[in-house]
Amino acid sequence: MATTYPANTSAPLPDTRWRTRDIVVAAVIGVAFGVVFWAWGLAWPAFDPVFAFAPPLKDLLYAVWLIPAVLAPYIIRKPGAAVFTE
Repeated sequence: MATTYPANTSAPLPDTRWRTRDIVVAAVIGVAFGVVFWAWGLAWPAFDPVFAFAPPLKDLLYAVWLIPAVLAPYIIRKPGAAVFTE
């Protein structure tokens, strides 16, 4: 027995329009992580002695700069959210 589907039904398209709420949330995430980046830049020279003994640790600590680009799409769920917040 074959199942047929009517030709006029289609899957609903995802809502990709940016609302004011989405823009404000993305801007707040961007500003908050801008402050984190500023503080991280001030603290970075303090880690130089540690990097001399454990160079791979430096690569792990680079991940701080990637957090907003990963976090924003999970919260906002719109195309371009990662670029906007980064």
